[in-house]
Amino acid sequence: MTSRLTHLLLAIATTVAVVAADQNDTAKALLEAARKTAVVDGNLTAAIRQYAAIVETYSKSDRATVADALVRMAECYEKLGDTQARKIYERVVREFSDQTGQVALARVHLGRGERSDGPRAMALRKVWNNETPQIAGARGDTQYAISADGRYMTYVDNYNTALVLRDLTTGADRRLTSGGYPGSSPWGGIYQSAISPDGAQVAFNSCTANQTTCEIRVASLTGTGIPVSRRLFGGDDVTFIAPLDWSPDGKWLAVTLQRKDRTAQVGLLAVSDGALRVLKSVDWRGTTRMFFSPDGRDVAFDLPLNETSIKRDVFVLATDGSREVAAVAHPSNDIVIGWTPDGAHLLFASDRGGAMGLWGQGFRERKPQGAPELVKPDIGNVSPLGITRTGALYLGVRATNQDVELASIDLTTGKQIAPPVKPALRFTGSNSQPTWSPDGKSLAYVSERGEESVVVIRAMETGDIRELNVPPGLPYFSGLTWAPDGGSFAVRGQDLKGRVGVFRIDARSGDVVPIRLRSPAEYLTYEGFFWSPDARRMYYHGNLGSIYELDLASGNERILVSGPSTDDGPKGPISRMGPISLSPDGRWIAAYRSEPATKSQTVVLIPVDGGEPQELLRVSEPERIGNRSMPWAPDGHGILIKKETSVGTELWFVPISGESPRKIDLDVRSLGTVRLHPDGRQIAFDSTQFSSEVWVLENFLPALKARR
Repeated sequence: MTSRLTHLLLAIATTVAVVAADQNDTAKALLEAARKTAVVDGNLTAAIRQYAAIVETYSKSDRATVADALVRMAECYEKLGDTQARKIYERVVREFSDQTGQVALARVHLGRGERSDGPRAMALRKVWNNETPQIAGARGDTQYAISADGRYMTYVDNYNTALVLRDLTTGADRRLTSGGYPGSSPWGGIYQSAISPDGAQVAFNSCTANQTTCEIRVASLTGTGIPVSRRLFGGDDVTFIAPLDWSPDGKWLAVTLQRKDRTAQVGLLAVSDGALRVLKSVDWRGTTRMFFSPDGRDVAFDLPLNETSIKRDVFVLATDGSREVAAVAHPSNDIVIGWTPDGAHLLFASDRGGAMGLWGQGFRERKPQGAPELVKPDIGNVSPLGITRTGALYLGVRATNQDVELASIDLTTGKQIAPPVKPALRFTGSNSQPTWSPDGKSLAYVSERGEESVVVIRAMETGDIRELNVPPGLPYFSGLTWAPDGGSFAVRGQDLKGRVGVFRIDARSGDVVPIRLRSPAEYLTYEGFFWSPDARRMYYHGNLGSIYELDLASGNERILVSGPSTDDGPKGPISRMGPISLSPDGRWIAAYRSEPATKSQTVVLIPVDGGEPQELLRVSEPERIGNRSMPWAPDGHGILIKKETSVGTELWFVPISGESPRKIDLDVRSLGTVRLHPDGRQIAFDSTQFSSEVWVLENFLPALKARR
């Protein structure tokens, strides 16, 4: 074979591989978009049309995608009660024998077919949709709790400062705590609750700002109005604690907690006197949930496989600490869901079938029995709320639909030059945190790919895309910011060792190195960290509003603004600094400051070389200043701020010269991170829509019992 022919064949093979990879990415994006239409929007008919289009598009080129789309389309028909579902499942079994995974799923569904005079088929239905902008669930939280009879649910409201009881039958809400001013306790508040088996009490956590301390409280659900809660447990060394389940007799709470030294534990808390029984010290990431077995003798929970993995296994531990068994051990990601009412099965979510599905592990004599069985495929990103006495499984479904958009504006007139558009994105609905390169020729952003985060770099002139797969050692990061030399990014992140700080991501290789790691007593926010123009120093925001300057060569740190020693003063919550932004010339820091005493927020200018802050803008309730980014104009003459109003989010330009602020005429529903192009005329932003829902899966127990 000649050298020229060899090179030609290699070139052809490479081209085919690239085309195939691009086609695979597109297919995945289309499937995910259809899944969101079905699960997030609840529009099964529209999802069916999307799946049908996928089948038609890939019918001659990608059998795996077609089989996957057919099964998902059949599931939509099944939820609608349409007999078309069975025909599609039969087609998959008949025509796609080479796609063993999808054939297995189709057979599972076909095996569930019931005669009209038999028991009702398994059904998944939505019971609550959280669309109110101010409540925590609208930001994607799904840590709700369900009562044992399935009638009541608790959730957090008013930026995590109030606990609410909702009657799912009548739709009535009742506040269980008074709540507070949204800016008074950033990162503090209520995160988790659990309703007692008899429905008479609720346990919940209450954390201070930045989760410096946290406690468990218990309140009665009887009567009307806001009940008086009692403090059950807390301590100065407890930075976080959450009640995850009540024992069947109502005497104990299963809790997960983290201490100031970064150690984590799972244990039991006596409801009578708050005595803590530590059952096990665990990985710093702790467990997602804990559930008592129906007889109260064991608790089930999940933990990471090891310190280098984000995947989890499920364990069962005796409540007296005497024995522990690995109930679900598998290379996949396995999350505990709960016990069936008879204790015969332990339910868990697993991605071992590709997408997250619901599985049941037989359990007898306090040991796992046999192989796990698939109960329902593709349940999505869910959080278990609990299983009622009748065997209905309640799930919180978190949906985040965010994408990067581009627009052209005139800062002088406030007019929109060109309306927002979305650049071509491979994974729609999962892109955020845009940042411009220093020369303005590239735009980088973060794309969420299931359990992985990818940094995407897009060349603006050609549209070419390059992706950085960030190493698994840094699975959690935010605040993507391009370095002045264009060779790296800074992010706030947390590695698998539990270390939190600012990390550098190489823009070519994706390699990660820490720039500055915090101590256990510190807090570094994602709200702002910036290089000086010469890249010799970095500025960032930390504990209760302190602002720091770090000399990157020597490691010396200087405090520019000291935050208060606590979040509360003798007369209530006190003023604190929020997100920051460094001016292009490195002389000024713009900062957001909340003032709970006056129920207002201000934007201030802080001179880097010393001096008193200067107030630029003040807003009062019900308006608020958005708490993410405040980009400077490239010429340093002003900053862009977000203003939250009763009708939505607005973008304003605030000159530093003292001129009146002017609203930017930009038609967007929501704004997250906002970045100005070096030319001062283009902006990139992520438009984010958070929603969360509660679904209930009914009539799945007969299928499990039939397989015993």
